[in-house]
Amino acid sequence: MNKSQLHFPKIGSTNTYAKEHAQDFDRDTLTIISAGEQTEGRGRGTHTWTSPPGVNLYLSFCSFVSKDFHSLHNCAQLLALSCSDLLRQLGLSSALKWPNDVLIQQKKVAGILCDLVDCGDQTLVVNGMGLNVNLSEEECSQISENATSLFVESGQKLEREDLKERLINIYSNHWSQFQKEGFSPFLETYRNRLMKVHAFHVEGQLVEGEFHSLGDDGSLNIVLADGQIANFV
Repeated sequence: MNKSQLHFPKIGSTNTYAKEHAQDFDRDTLTIISAGEQTEGRGRGTHTWTSPPGVNLYLSFCSFVSKDFHSLHNCAQLLALSCSDLLRQLGLSSALKWPNDVLIQQKKVAGILCDLVDCGDQTLVVNGMGLNVNLSEEECSQISENATSLFVESGQKLEREDLKERLINIYSNHWSQFQKEGFSPFLETYRNRLMKVHAFHVEGQLVEGEFHSLGDDGSLNIVLADGQIANFV
């Protein structure tokens, strides 16, 4: 797979930049946009992603798929799984919180935000990730009581450029297979690493219930308080 990298010392948001420059990207290339700092880092919905300079990874993977590609809703899950694979290379065990968070010891170390851009006969997938790398425990606590970093969990400062290149290799290999076969080759691994969540937000609304199962399409089945099983994609 052809790859192209764009790096900015400081940017508003890597995902926002990708969406605004969708027409500039080569449609046969995986374009990776990274930044040393984000001034307008984004999370899901109206959430922000705290993005201080020089300590973390902020990057977006941009690639085109056909309009009828059947696994678009699994793109964020694929990047979360790629991040989990990276952490395993570092000797760190992680769990995936459906649909888009990566956790260590039940604390959030990475978040995924996937945007889709209509580009005529194709869709641009902008798969963005923020990974807390060298934040101290105090800095994590200032973000959230549930935030952590690779430094906090491993006790070692890590080289961000090395982590970025490792992640790019993992994701690009996964993406090549994903484009050909969809999410099915990754489903069981995702299932095995999935945290059995009981509460999550959908369009700003809190959903609570008992975990039931993960569907073959990567969707989540939850048993609600009234006993009904609800499906979320």
